[in-house]
Order: sequence, then structure tokens, then C-alpha cells
Amino acid sequence: MTRDTRTRAGWFFLGLLCSGCVIASEFAWQRRVSIPTTGQGLYRLVLDEQAYLRLHQNDLTDVALFDPVGNALPLARVNLPLASPERPGWYPVDWFVLPFASETSMTSDVQVYVERGQDGRLRRLETHLQNDATSKGNSGDGGDWLVDLGERAQAQALRLQLPAALSFDWRLRVQGSDDLLNWRWVTDAGLLRLQREGLSLEQNRVSLPPTAPRYLRLQRADGGPLPEPSKIEVEICHCAPEQASQQHRASPQSVEAKAQQAGRFEFLSAGPFAVDAVLLDLQGSADLATVRVFSRADTAGEWRWRGEGTVFRLAETANTRIALLQAVRDREWRIETAPPLAQSPGLNLHYLPDQFLLMPGADTEVLLALGSAESQEQNYPLDVALAEMRSRQGKDWLPPMLALGAETVRSGDAALRPVAQPLPWKRLLLWAVLVVGVATVVVMIRQLLRSNNLPPNA
Repeated sequence: MTRDTRTRAGWFFLGLLCSGCVIASEFAWQRRVSIPTTGQGLYRLVLDEQAYLRLHQNDLTDVALFDPVGNALPLARVNLPLASPERPGWYPVDWFVLPFASETSMTSDVQVYVERGQDGRLRRLETHLQNDATSKGNSGDGGDWLVDLGERAQAQALRLQLPAALSFDWRLRVQGSDDLLNWRWVTDAGLLRLQREGLSLEQNRVSLPPTAPRYLRLQRADGGPLPEPSKIEVEICHCAPEQASQQHRASPQSVEAKAQQAGRFEFLSAGPFAVDAVLLDLQGSADLATVRVFSRADTAGEWRWRGEGTVFRLAETANTRIALLQAVRDREWRIETAPPLAQSPGLNLHYLPDQFLLMPGADTEVLLALGSAESQEQNYPLDVALAEMRSRQGKDWLPPMLALGAETVRSGDAALRPVAQPLPWKRLLLWAVLVVGVATVVVMIRQLLRSNNLPPNA
């Protein structure tokens, strides 16, 4: 091998080495993320609005994670609640025993005199049954139960504790009221406790509907009295779906007016937000219109209908939210109103921030790279790692949440310009081989024909 040949080979392999470095430097911006020294090795982060403004591709493929020296780290988008659901908790509530009268039916009127504290809770309760001139307080002989849920009106269930030596099998009817005057049916339930030879079977939980009233009246369906309970508790649980709904954000800074004409207004979003609704900022004091929402990914695409609704603003009452059929990440938005609005409305986007799962390894600081015209999504199977951790920590376990740090320029606007396609030398080489082969075959055929046409004595 000559010296020139060795030089060309060296430059070739150096080019291959540098081509691997392009992956770590093809992003426009980067955000520092500090990793705690103690942890399980699996973490989460949520994109803030500034991060969305730096993205170039609508499908979020230009989000990547690197260590300080430029090596790629596992990163994957996930759909998880912002926080783990809390375990159901049981909290005591105030209860009272109403006087029992055998002739009292479910529709009997009960006149109740109450004394409330400054916090609104019942301090004292006296009742008069219909056609009963005798005032009674809490009866020691038992009767119906009156439960004050207080500020725990979103309770999911009641738990009733009765004397341990008591066996029973009762069917309950539960009525509810918000003012202790007007009662309505809420639910039916059963209480059960069977004991035999040291074994016990018990059902002491009463499930409640999502919109239970503050006051509950529990009665036996057979008309018999209920004994005085030892304790009554309510079950409260802050569930993950409620927490997920609180993650939605409305970003007025992300949309700017682009063009407008009678009854048609166009806006440009600065980032690929996962928009599931739009919020209009009506400028008129008495606006009322039917609104149709369209969007497209860019100026080269076609407008697509996303949803419609009626918006209005009347004095202090307003309804300006229009839900979309599905979440979209389009950049351009069009609002059409009928009749045409007199003034251009403002447009806010209602979106759910994207959440990423990352595995930084032993690094104490990593870099989240944002914005690239050429990057492609890497499919890291981090869901397998998450499932493994949940098998140890519990099915509701969530990795710790990390915060995005300071922003710095990585490659700048150069990363947002499409890179010139490299010369397809493999394809050209293949065509060259084919052309040479065809030419060789043609030459051989011509020589064969010439030899066949020569005179016999030649």
C-alpha cells in the first residue's frame, strides 16, 4: 500500500468516526438536567413551554438525551399521571341517631333543630317526628342514622363500625339532603356480619355515588331500628385521572395572529403542543357566534376540520372553550365564525404537556437536546424497565420527577436547516457495474458475430 493510499484510507475512517459525532451535535438547543445522587436509575421530566418553542418537528422526534461527553442516553415518551394516586384513606365524620318509631316510613317528615359551630359542623341535634309532641335527642335505643359528611362530600364510601358481639343481616336505604328538609333517595346497601366457631364474615361498607349530598340518612328497609354505631368513617381517594386532568395548560404566549378577514381568523402556534381544545378571548362585550376550528401542520398542508361549538360572552357569563375531536400538534390554526365577529378574538391552546422517561446511568448531569431538522426517533424499550420497577415498588409507582435547567445554544439555527443529501455512491456504483456488465456482454456478442461471419479459409 502506497503512502497516498494509506492517507486516503485514514481520511475515510476519520470521516466515519466524525459521522457518528454528528448525532450529538445536530440539535439547536440544550437544557441541563441535574440527577440526584440517590435514586432508582429511572426518572421523568415534563416539557415546559420554552422547550416546545425550541422544537422543529411536530412529532417530537427532535428531543434527545446525551451525557456530558455527547453519548446518547435512553429517552422515551410515556403517558403517565403527574403524581401517584393516593391510597384510599378513612376519616371520621359526625353522626347522630334519630329517634325510632315503628310507624315511621321512608317518607316520614322529621323536624330537625340543629346547632352549628363556626366551621359549619353539627354540634347539637334535636328531632321531632311527625305528630309527636315530645322533643327527643339522640336515642340510646337506636333508630335511623344521620351522617354529616361536612367538607368530605366527595366521599366514595361509608364504613360503619358496630359492637363486636352483634350479628346482623340488614338491608339499608340511604337518603340524602343538602338542607335537612328535602330528602331524596341516594342508594341501597347491605350490612352483614356472620360469626361461627371463631370465624367471621362481615360487610360494613356502603358505596356512595360521585355526587353524594352532605347529609345522609340510613334506615333499615324492614323498618327496624339501627343500634348506635361505634364509629362512622368515610373513604376519600385522590385518584390519578383527576390529577391527570390538572396537568392541562393553556398557553396564551404560544399563539399569534397571522391573518384575518370577515369571519375568518388565522393563527400560528410556535410549538407542537398536543392541543385538545382551544380557548377564545372574545373582545366584544356581547359576542355570540358559532365557531368552526381548522388546523394544518404547515403552510403546505390542507386545512382539516377539528371541531366546532358556540361561544358567547354576556356580561359576567361566558363560554369560550371548544373541545377538539382528538389532540393534534398542528402549527397553523383557523377560526371561522358565523355570524362574523366584529373583532378578532385571541386564541389560547389547551394542551397536555408531554412527559418523558429517561435513564441517565451513573451521570449526575445530563443534557436534553431540542430542535433538529434531521433527527429521528430512537425506540428505547424503557417501558420494560418501568414494568420491572413497578413489580418491585408497586403498580402505582412513578419515577421521580426532574426539572429542566438552564438553556444554552448547542448548534444553533444550523441544526434546523435540512442537511444536503450525501452522494448515493453505492447506488451509482451499482449502476456503473451494471453498465460495464452490459457493455461487456455487447462486446462479446459483437466479437462472436464477427467470428461467425469470417470466410472458411480466413
